[in-house]
Amino acid sequence: RRQIKSGVDAVANHVGSTLGPNGRTVLIQRDGQSPIITKDGVTVSRNISFDPSLKQAGAEAVKEAAEHTVQKAGDGTTTTCVLAQAIYGRGCNLLDAGFTSAEVRKGIENSVSTIVEEIKKVATPIKIEDESLKHVALVSSNNDEIIASSVVEAYRHVGGNGSISIDRSSNKATYVELGDGCRFNKGYVHQNFS
Repeated sequence: RRQIKSGVDAVANHVGSTLGPNGRTVLIQRDGQSPIITKDGVTVSRNISFDPSLKQAGAEAVKEAAEHTVQKAGDGTTTTCVLAQAIYGRGCNLLDAGFTSAEVRKGIENSVSTIVEEIKKVATPIKIEDESLKHVALVSSNNDEIIASSVVEAYRHVGGNGSISIDRSSNKATYVELGDGCRFNKGYVHQNFS
């Protein structure tokens, strides 16, 4: 349990340092590649690894939670890592105090239900026409006005259920490119499509 917790703590502490508008940037050095400087929690978590061990297993659990968050919500990975660390740490404390793992799991599940209901009560839906969409885009883009405006423009074209992807431009220009349907960069998704 202690080894797994050390992996959970390592990921959450590194990713957690980027949390919020006053979060720090992280320098990521990758073998044979240029370093990355980022405040993006999911980018930080994707680049953390340890030698195969229980520590790595703990790290992978938190990284998987972050990946699920970015796939479902598109943001909030840093918060997910910090919450996962807190939940795992409290769970370990309860196990050390004599509670069974079934009791701890049931308590977590009950708490999640209560918290989700409370969040739904206080949540403010974002409408594409609102100025609040630009505010969310600004926070997500580290207050980059150009990127935030591009995100808002793209959302106004595709609607709330549309899909937006952001890529690094080869010519360093920021622009919005609209497309209908699906597009594959190269080749086929599955061999049966050939």
